[in-house]
Amino acid sequence: MKLVIDACIFVAEQIREQAEHQAAQALLKACVERKVQLFAPVFVLAEVAAAVARLTQQPSLGEVGALRVSHLPRLAFRHIDLPFANAAARLAARHGLHGADSHYVALARELRCQLITNDEEILRRCPPTTTSLRPAVWLQRLA
Repeated sequence: MKLVIDACIFVAEQIREQAEHQAAQALLKACVERKVQLFAPVFVLAEVAAAVARLTQQPSLGEVGALRVSHLPRLAFRHIDLPFANAAARLAARHGLHGADSHYVALARELRCQLITNDEEILRRCPPTTTSLRPAVWLQRLA
């Protein structure tokens, strides 16, 4: 099994005050236990660092957050080449996705797997050919 993981999941897992903290923790734990192959665009590291630093107002925690993600077992990074960027751009234009969000959707489409996110816009705007789910929903489907 493989999944694309949005940056917001990694951020929620690292910050207890986030509403989705427990679900993000449970998701990542289940993925490790079940040996699920995880994927994310390589810029996820900058997204996590920025969000954690902003939310905690501690730049060092942002750097640690990105480092933690970069060392997660079974997480592979998708580098952004021109064909992939063009595919993401088409998705952004056709479905009203934000630029970074379109890369997660493009990756899930490329890998033919589910995208796990807490981002309401992605959940709402994701094309019907790609499945996007909240962590809690994915965990329920495992049971």
